[in-house]
This record gives sequence, structure tokens and C-alpha cells, in this order.
Amino acid sequence: MIIRKCAVILAAGLIASPAYAANVQKGIHYAMKHCAECHGKDGKGDGPALAVIGVTTPPADWTNKAVMSQMSDSYLTEIIEKGGKAVGKSSHMPGYASKLSSAQVADLVAYIRSLSE
Repeated sequence: MIIRKCAVILAAGLIASPAYAANVQKGIHYAMKHCAECHGKDGKGDGPALAVIGVTTPPADWTNKAVMSQMSDSYLTEIIEKGGKAVGKSSHMPGYASKLSSAQVADLVAYIRSLSE
């Protein structure tokens, strides 16, 4: 579903450049590997791990334009790198600064942004 949505976005010309499209495609990989268990495979904040770990407030729905427009790229980067607890969010979200390079985090942010465009 996610790959199909990105293909539709690309075909519709909604992504500004081929370089940005490449970032989005790379970001899908990181989201599926590190984020989908909680944020869901479509980024709606409905991942299967939420019930297991007892999360009562779901994570951000990356497809919600109103919610995502309130979060800057630098804020998303900070959450991803430092983890939820460091920014006053869920302690269940680990930081990924030691697992993802700055470029990989930027790709992930590009992908997250693509879901609410």
C-alpha cells in the first residue's frame, strides 16, 4: 500500500524533484524496518505492537495533514534521533541516532512528509 501511494504521488508530480523522490523511496525502507510496528505499515499510528506494549495514546498519524503540518522537519528529525521521551513524547519510542545516519533520518523524514502531501 505504501509503495503504491508513493508511486501515485510520483506519477501525479506532487514530489518536487527526482532527488526528493529517491529520498522518499529510501525512507520507506527505514520506516518499515524501524517504525511500522508502532506507526503502522501505512503510517496511520495503528501498528500491531501498540496493544502488546500497552500504549494508550497512539503515535502520530503521518497521513493526517493537519497534525503533520504542526511538526517541522527539524522537530521530526529530533524525535527520530533522540527518541520520544527526550522531546516529551512516548518513552516507548527509542532514539535512532546510533542506528541511522543523518542522511537516513532525512530520507525517513522525506517519506513521513510524503504521506501527508
